[in-house]
Amino acid sequence: MSYIASKIIEELESKDKSLPVVVVDSDELIDNDFISELEKSGWKYTSLDSIDDEFFVMIEAEMLKRSGNKVVVGVKGISEKNFVYFAEYCDRGNLVNLKVKSISHELGINAEYDKKMITDIIKIGFSKDKTWWDRINEKGIDILFEELENKVWDLIKDPSSWDEINPAEMELIVKEYLPHEFGLILPENLKPSEIAERFSEKIFDSYFLADPSEEIKKFYERWKDSKEMESAFFERAKKFEEGRENDLVKNMDKIVEKPEHPFFNLEHEFFNKKMNEFLNTKDKKLIQYAKERSKLRNPDRDAQHEIYWNEFAQLEVIFEKKDLSTINSIDELIKAYSDFVWKFDRLDRILEISNLPQEIIEWARDEIDSTLKETNLIWSRLYDPKTYEITEQAGLIRKILQEEGKQAVIVADALRYELGSSIEIESEGIEKQIIPIIAITPTITPIGMGALFSSGNVRKELEGKDFFIVEVETGKRISDVKSREENIKRIVSGVGIYTLGKKIPSKLPEKLILTSRDLDAAGHNDLLKFISGEILNEIAKSAKALVLKGYTVHIVSDHGFCLVREEKKLIEKKEDSFDIAGRYKLLNKRPEDAKYEKVGEFFIEYAEYNASFDKSGKFYHGGISIQEVIIPHVIFKNKNKAKLHVSIYGKEQLEILRKKRANVVVIGDYTFDEESRRVYIEVKKERFYAPKPVKNDEKVEIPISFEAQLEEHFTIDLYDADDGSHLDSVNVVYRPIREDLF
Repeated sequence: MSYIASKIIEELESKDKSLPVVVVDSDELIDNDFISELEKSGWKYTSLDSIDDEFFVMIEAEMLKRSGNKVVVGVKGISEKNFVYFAEYCDRGNLVNLKVKSISHELGINAEYDKKMITDIIKIGFSKDKTWWDRINEKGIDILFEELENKVWDLIKDPSSWDEINPAEMELIVKEYLPHEFGLILPENLKPSEIAERFSEKIFDSYFLADPSEEIKKFYERWKDSKEMESAFFERAKKFEEGRENDLVKNMDKIVEKPEHPFFNLEHEFFNKKMNEFLNTKDKKLIQYAKERSKLRNPDRDAQHEIYWNEFAQLEVIFEKKDLSTINSIDELIKAYSDFVWKFDRLDRILEISNLPQEIIEWARDEIDSTLKETNLIWSRLYDPKTYEITEQAGLIRKILQEEGKQAVIVADALRYELGSSIEIESEGIEKQIIPIIAITPTITPIGMGALFSSGNVRKELEGKDFFIVEVETGKRISDVKSREENIKRIVSGVGIYTLGKKIPSKLPEKLILTSRDLDAAGHNDLLKFISGEILNEIAKSAKALVLKGYTVHIVSDHGFCLVREEKKLIEKKEDSFDIAGRYKLLNKRPEDAKYEKVGEFFIEYAEYNASFDKSGKFYHGGISIQEVIIPHVIFKNKNKAKLHVSIYGKEQLEILRKKRANVVVIGDYTFDEESRRVYIEVKKERFYAPKPVKNDEKVEIPISFEAQLEEHFTIDLYDADDGSHLDSVNVVYRPIREDLF
């Protein structure tokens, strides 16, 4: 039963029940819900709406009374001074005056509000229970405003949610709450959709084009940060921008000072403005500005509107160029390449799919080409393939797998040095090391892969036009996938070989190899995935899973690659060559004025940097540029003892909590076999332990409870119960359901 109804009925029960009780409802508080509560309490209700009907209503009331009922006569719009037949009831004490002033005083509502607002508040609270009114008394009328704000929140999200709204509530929101809290005065008889539209415009207008009040700031920030309201936020921002485009452009400088603003057309214009500034000045500060701005904006949403701050920021590497003129040895050049030159290769690759203006891309490529050309001129002076006929690439996998402990090798095709440097794992306790390796030439898959899967004591051979690796001791030819795997299994006992990206058994050997796809055979789409970094993410994901299971993970490759564009130098085929392969050609005699090496009775002539022997494509390998020859040996290992990887499952379901209790589900990683792990959840410094240790591929529910205020943000953290190490977390916000809030 509602609190107000119970208080009124309590007063009715104190009257002389042998007579009808007259209730004068001068402020029209009685509604159907109250009448229903009366009847549940054993009272019969009748009403007097006109003084002319007083006699007939009295007869009706008396007949109900004589039938053994407790009777209430509700009177609206008539003063008790005008009663004739009801005067006797009033004189004998059976009169109850329902007045907002007296009710509000008893309920503890602050008298500073005007009568209209107090009346609306009481009408809204007329059906509420005692707990609701206790909260009003304890925390003040602001708690009601929070409820009204939630109603407004619902309206913006979906105007149809107001189809069933209490009319008194709607009137209070439109005529009192919105003007009082947000300064929004609305005309009469607007539809909910129109109210939503005007309120949204008020918020955006005040926040960006005027001096917003604290209430508007608070509402905007909540709206902007809400995942639940994300769609409505951007839809209404789009409408506002379309309708107020001129005002926004006029105030561009003021608006862009708030980097997270939702006006994408304006941001696009501002982005283009900065692009033009950079084209005219080449000012490094503009790139730094882009770098900072990209951290504060959503790059995926921006990209949908052709805004690319993050891509602009990547040009920063161009200003990191260092002096290479003092380099006089291979070791010095490899150090410089692994320190910073590789970043120019990465930018060169990224520009293949860049969305920046073509003028900027052309400028950037000129700067990149300058550094890479200088690097390769020094490389060409210092490097001779005849000197590095067999390198440490040969037998590298065998050497790795012979190390103590759990060792895993991911073999990636065409992973040049900058790609290895770009692989990152976001996890505390995992350390990365990268060692530059000189690949065996020609830098093609049969040679590189054959060398990796060999014992190390090998030679290169050529049969017809095909290169391959041969084991010196056994004479075994390593020329394809089957022969590679057979050879490594022969020299490394118990090694397991699996394919990257495919399902892996739950139990794995101590020594294992994961192989990637052969990019020589890849189609255009796979090559684009490679260039855009998708394959790098696949490698990083597998590497992390292995590291967390106790493996030291090594990422190695057969060769690198270079990007040769169509407009660059094309070397004409000579009559004495019997085969060409883009970056090299085969000759019967030693070439003049060119880098070469001899394999058997034949000679390999290599193309110069940024040149090729054919016109097809732009993705090349086989040659001796530093991009093709220097490859990475990337090592990831866990500084801590490996345990089962446990994480929070279904995070999206926890991001908005409606009640002060929930079940957090944690799951053990099913990919690899490890011992179970004891864990606990921490919420606001209180711990909740899992009822049992988490095992492989097992979900465990951990019940939690907490105290929080409306819209309070906090974190749910997952920890190891033995060593206290942090395993996972999810950011949540408390938005209670109505029952919990009121």
